[in-house]
Order: sequence, then structure tokens, then C-alpha cells
Amino acid sequence: MRPGGCCPVPSCSWTNAETTASIGVSYYPARNKGLSNAYTNVKPQMKRWDVLPPIQGFPAVAYATQPGSTPNTCDVLVGVTDRLSFLVDVAPRTSKMGKIDPCPLAADVANDVLTTLKRRTDHTACDHVNAGPVPTLPSLGRRQHIA
Repeated sequence: MRPGGCCPVPSCSWTNAETTASIGVSYYPARNKGLSNAYTNVKPQMKRWDVLPPIQGFPAVAYATQPGSTPNTCDVLVGVTDRLSFLVDVAPRTSKMGKIDPCPLAADVANDVLTTLKRRTDHTACDHVNAGPVPTLPSLGRRQHIA
């Protein structure tokens, strides 16, 4: 579930057509009020809500609509300012759904997004969409069971 679900937000997504594994990244502007909006509007609707250790110093939460330690998908929301945030959603390959916890995988991707943003402050993380092949994020190589 995306915080402040009323309005479209910039996003990118990748799906493996063979396995249906997917990763999505969405950016939330100031009107969504960062993590505070998620605590108010998203948390009450989730079956799982985990406050994560800071990711590169930024506060983060993981949540899922299914209870337990192996939901089919997981979202990690990272607050980059009091009002700005980004969301990573991960769904592992079909054969792994319900067998692995996708939340650490989503947190790994969120870490990679922050690294990319810090390196490329003058570009968006989605520049590759119109610039050729999709780059390999470091966590994708480590987490082959996603795809």
C-alpha cells in the first residue's frame, strides 16, 4: 500500500517475466508528509509493521498486508526528510512466495537506492529508463532468489 494513495507519484518497476519476481521504487513528494503519513494512514491497515534500523542513517519501516514472517510482498518506506520519502516494494519469484521473507530484500534495495541517490544527486534513480539497459543493483546479485 502506498502512503497518501490519492495521487500518482514518480515510480519505476522491474518484473522478471519468467518468475514474476518484481521490484518497484516510488518517490513521495512533500505533500505526502513522509513517514508520519504512513504511521497515520498505512500502519492501521497493515497485518505486519516493522520499524527497521536506520538505513544509511534514514528512518525506515517495513510493512505487508499479510501477517507473519513470510508475506508474499513487502514494502519498505524510507524517510529522507521530514516530508519526503521513497518506497521500495518487493515480491520474490513465485516459487519463493510464502517461503522467504521479502522485507530484508526490500531493505537491501532501499539501501542501494540511497547509495544511488547519494552518488547521483543531479539525476533521478530512474534515468536509466530512457538511457539503455537497466543497471544491476548490487543487492540483486546477492539476492538471486528474488528473481
